[in-house]
Amino acid sequence: MAFVVIVLPLMACGYSERSYQGDGTLTDRGWYSGSDRYVLDLGMTDVTTAGSRAYSMANLPPERVALGLQLLPRSSTEKLGQDHRLPFNPVVRLRLTSSSTVLINDERPLNDWILSTVGSNSYPVFAYCPGANDKWNEEPGTAWGCVFKPKADERYSLTVEVVRPDPGALPFAINLLIKGGGGLAS
Repeated sequence: MAFVVIVLPLMACGYSERSYQGDGTLTDRGWYSGSDRYVLDLGMTDVTTAGSRAYSMANLPPERVALGLQLLPRSSTEKLGQDHRLPFNPVVRLRLTSSSTVLINDERPLNDWILSTVGSNSYPVFAYCPGANDKWNEEPGTAWGCVFKPKADERYSLTVEVVRPDPGALPFAINLLIKGGGGLAS
């Protein structure tokens, strides 16, 4: 019986974070996590100065994930405010490609992105670009805005460019993340 309890969930997953190759650090929070089972942390991002940075990734989890920025103020008293807008608004361009297609090609001000919070006006905030309509395709190798479903064994290239910087972001820690996937509890 213990064998079934331990081995069955491991077999059901079929993906191991050890198979990921590329930039950043991929964490698998486990099949018991409610959401955001997989988190690929690509590091700190500076939106206060213009410039671009390229990333390479292969063997991402075969789950729906979102590419975005996690925003955390350095002061614990900072709130989003009633208008649910960030106190800074750089223009960021994201381009995610594979060998066969362009999945994400988006340029817009950060306050035009979707802001996902734990509470109504609290941090951390996860910001990601929206898609053109409400239709989502669950096929691997497709995207809606900054939400995409990777193909197994595919290599991806990501370019993040700060087109119009905003020094108002200095009081924030900003990490570039790819996160998603659900566990058994979701």
